[in-house]
Amino acid sequence: IMNVIYHKPYIAVDTHIFRVCCRTGLCVGKTALDVQHALAGIIPLAYQDEAHHRLLYHGRLVCTARKPDCGHCVLSGLCKSRKDLDVGR
Repeated sequence: IMNVIYHKPYIAVDTHIFRVCCRTGLCVGKTALDVQHALAGIIPLAYQDEAHHRLLYHGRLVCTARKPDCGHCVLSGLCKSRKDLDVGR
């Protein structure tokens, strides 16, 4: 709501964003609020609205909970979990 309706730079962390950030190592936290604060510290204000949506859709479409599609992931070269996820395949 903050991004879309009020055009305020804000990154709300839901389950998809939390998973992507922790799995890839972009930022790690024990709670969604921890990750939200970490993201706010590393993503410039001008990009926070776009970053929120990109991370969200990446978590919904590519970095899914049960079966991440690492073969089509643009972040796979940077992902700290890629090797762990590929072992079971």
